[in-house]
Amino acid sequence: MARGAWSHGKPQRVESCLNNLVITLTKAAHTIKIARAKQQREREEWAAEEKRRAEGREWKYEEDK
Repeated sequence: MARGAWSHGKPQRVESCLNNLVITLTKAAHTIKIARAKQQREREEWAAEEKRRAEGREWKYEEDK
């Protein structure tokens, strides 16, 4: 892994490895961001559905009185 000179322009194994690591981390961060946004949307939809159901139960309860 010894480098002759920085100016010869040939990528070394360490540089290639670090480059691949940076690319992988970037893709992973993007994937995580998308997954978190999807989970947040699902939580909001679930909460809205739960609220609609609760309002429906209240309406039925008041109707029975």
